[in-house]
Amino acid sequence: MKDNRFELWTDISVNQNCKPGNSKIYPIDFGKMKAAGIDGVVIRKSYGTYRDVAFSANWLAAFAAGLKRSFYAVFYPQLDFERQVEAMTTFADRSPFNPAPADRPPWADLEVSHALPLSTAIKNTLAWLYRMKLWAGSVDIYTGQYRWNRYYSDKAGWCDDWRLTIASYGHGLPLLPTGWQFHKDGTPTVRAEVWDGWQYSADGNGLGALLGCHSRDVDLSWRRIQIPEHQSLPIDGQLAEYDDLREAR
Repeated sequence: MKDNRFELWTDISVNQNCKPGNSKIYPIDFGKMKAAGIDGVVIRKSYGTYRDVAFSANWLAAFAAGLKRSFYAVFYPQLDFERQVEAMTTFADRSPFNPAPADRPPWADLEVSHALPLSTAIKNTLAWLYRMKLWAGSVDIYTGQYRWNRYYSDKAGWCDDWRLTIASYGHGLPLLPTGWQFHKDGTPTVRAEVWDGWQYSADGNGLGALLGCHSRDVDLSWRRIQIPEHQSLPIDGQLAEYDDLREAR
């Protein structure tokens, strides 16, 4: 039984529309995904200057199945800024994509390695975050501890301005970047309280088919329904709330 303070979400791209070793695109069974207990799905809209070719179909089919929806855009700080904005905000025919129907804030996916100086990377990234926020109304940062610290910022205080969805696997608590370990004044945060989403399972979980996907694996995330002052974790140890799905594989 799931904890009613948290929702269980997947995040997908065209990779979940394709069978291993095959680039042919198949429809995802979002009805099967919802029946398995998933509350919502974050669908890749773009990566760099490219649009995800399965986005439109996945966006409509997830809605038809009654799932909550959001989307994500993978930002490359070393690539042309405006072309990335265009890929995120328009469909393949260049018609505008309206972000308003999203049920949760979209993710700015920030996990790309690059050779830029950190000062340049973070300047470009902040421009992206504010542009995305201006367009969509709100935005969450999606990243991993090592990627953020190494390629974006090793400074404290990001937790005071930006919500975080953290990718962290195999730990009883998610591993946070420095920016979410300490406030701007240098005081430490409480690790269980400063993330809005926690992607706790990904490659190797073998849950793709069970959740209506054609890939072997599919990402799973806990997302807070609300953020009280003090919030305990939804699970007692890794994957405890989702053992029923793992056993049913």
